Amino acid sequence: MITYLGIGIGYINSLILFPYFLDVERFGLVRLVQSNGMILIPLALIGMNGVYTKYFPEFNENEKLSNQIISFQLTIILFGGILFASLIFLFRQPIEAFYEEKSSLYNDYLYITIIIFLSQSLFNYFISFLWSRHQIIFTNFIQEIALRLASTTLIAIYGLEYLSFPMLVLSIGLSYVAATGVIFLYILIKFEVKFDLSFIHLPKVWIYKMFNYGVYVFLVATSSSVLMNVSYLITASYLGLAANAILTISVFIATIIELPKRAMAQILSPVLSQLFTDNDKDGLRDNYQLSSLNLGLVGALVAIGIITNLDGLFAIIPKGDTYMEGYWVIVVIVIARVFTMFCGMTSELITFSDFYKWNLFISISGALFMIVINLLLIPIYGIVGSALGTLAATSLTQVIRQVLIYKQLGLIPYTKQHLLIFPLSTLVFLVALYLPKLDNAYLDITCRSVLTTVIFTFLAYSMKISTHVNAIIELGWKLIVSGKQS
Repeated sequence: MITYLGIGIGYINSLILFPYFLDVERFGLVRLVQSNGMILIPLALIGMNGVYTKYFPEFNENEKLSNQIISFQLTIILFGGILFASLIFLFRQPIEAFYEEKSSLYNDYLYITIIIFLSQSLFNYFISFLWSRHQIIFTNFIQEIALRLASTTLIAIYGLEYLSFPMLVLSIGLSYVAATGVIFLYILIKFEVKFDLSFIHLPKVWIYKMFNYGVYVFLVATSSSVLMNVSYLITASYLGLAANAILTISVFIATIIELPKRAMAQILSPVLSQLFTDNDKDGLRDNYQLSSLNLGLVGALVAIGIITNLDGLFAIIPKGDTYMEGYWVIVVIVIARVFTMFCGMTSELITFSDFYKWNLFISISGALFMIVINLLLIPIYGIVGSALGTLAATSLTQVIRQVLIYKQLGLIPYTKQHLLIFPLSTLVFLVALYLPKLDNAYLDITCRSVLTTVIFTFLAYSMKISTHVNAIIELGWKLIVSGKQS
């Protein structure tokens, strides 16, 4: 619920407020400042967030060891962040030269990228700390709602002309700093965490464990960050900030499909870690297959809703005619996101397994492939080339991961129930596509979405595709009935 409320606020920001108050180039600039900050995060973390989650079951009961490890990891992160921030300033000239031709405006805001990089590095570590303790509600509230509400407030103040554009961008950067501070205070208040200088006497076995696994997580996270953000970097350099804004809108519209997977990953990561510790293969199989089935079912429904409502969506977006250039970008990225949903928890399974180092090869190969294919396709096909690159890189890495899991664990994510989703989705898609269009775009989107959801949910329930989904539907129906009776 928090995740979808957050994406609702995000839609208002990215599809209405920012396009309304900012011209296309300035909107593209804001996104570039943020994405470049995010792509650098693994350089400061050096895998310490993944290390914490993986080994948490082993040191959780030892308070002194736990504080030593936290203190050690925070020191490493702060040192890494300051080091790479210094390198950015040292090599500022070649960085500015990269953007000078098509996106020169970005060079005035490079320092805000660094602010986001440093604050989000610590934020991501604190999130791992809380996730390991199954504390995901508050972190999701800050990440999904509070940060987006901050952007809503700031762009509204800018629209009222109480903020200049440079101050708007700076304030967005400082909102990340504030979010990190709030999470840090929450941890200090709720948990008995102390900075322990005796971390310099950590047993060598723990130092080896952390750096061995940390380097792995660092390289995987860097590759994943490249996969998520490199398209913006290359698009801004080759096509300019306006094209980057169109790509931003397009990706954001498609991103809603993957939100349930992000929430499930937060919940399942510590669970999978424990299942591997207990060598519970049945539990691993059940979680793998159920994640694929349930996420695939939800992903198919959301994808149908997005594609069949695109005309209405662009009709209500400010400067919609300009952003309409991203129509096929959205369609291609939607296909990529749905495929990822059907793959289930492939990356998480490998991350917590004994053969986790294979993920390194897959991630680096995928990142390199993503860079190369973007450099090849973007000059030819423009922003559609970026979407095609995302589809190709996503499909390649996911297929390789599935093959590896099957070879090492004998597990596949698919069941007979998966076969029912395709005819169900095709039928509902055709119905939604050919529904009569209403003159009012808001009313058309609402009616089309409600009808699509009702038909899809009724058929999925009748076909008994997922016992979990059916149980949720039955619970919801009971609550409605009991509410009416009361």
